[in-house]
Amino acid sequence: MTGIYLDKWITANKLPPRLGLYLLAAGYLVTAVGAAFILPNMSNELNCQLWFLMPLTLVLAAAAILFLIKKRKLFPAFVAAFAGLCLSATAFSSQIIPNLVHLVPTGILAAELNKIPPGDKLGVHESLLSWIDEITFQTNREPVKLTTEQLDGFLSSPEPALLIVSEDKLKGLSETTRARLNIICKRIGITHTLTPGYAIKCKGHLTDPIPVVLVSNH
Repeated sequence: MTGIYLDKWITANKLPPRLGLYLLAAGYLVTAVGAAFILPNMSNELNCQLWFLMPLTLVLAAAAILFLIKKRKLFPAFVAAFAGLCLSATAFSSQIIPNLVHLVPTGILAAELNKIPPGDKLGVHESLLSWIDEITFQTNREPVKLTTEQLDGFLSSPEPALLIVSEDKLKGLSETTRARLNIICKRIGITHTLTPGYAIKCKGHLTDPIPVVLVSNH
């Protein structure tokens, strides 16, 4: 029923479809401007060639929509809006997402863990809880979630132990425990759960300035 009414309104050049198209064009332009500010900050490695396609697609789609509205061709304008949405999503998934995956160091940490005998117990600090499933999948280990208060006891035990944690959390360990630690790997990357709200809040600066370390107590 909605399609029938929309078809009639489009054919008759009524206000509702024209208003919807204007809103779509405005939304595309606002998104393009926001993306142009946020995407370059996602990584120092993310140069113009790696992010421009998504906002450019949205700008071109908005321009096509406005041009077709002026020519009173509403159906082609809706086609342009749909094509712009699909192409911008494709550009985001092909240019931006691979870079974001590269910035999450779970793959590097998993590679280091796979070099270590599987008998060592593994702990992950609760602030990195979202990494546990990926680490389990890549290493066949079952990490233990640890609070800050549990770190010292976990590493001071006589049995071999590995820990993935932000480097600043090591300062809270006792001197005896810190003296035993061996840093196997240290990486800077994305440590927060990625959401559009978080990306906007931090203006695209997604990487945590504090490194994540993989340490052992032996």
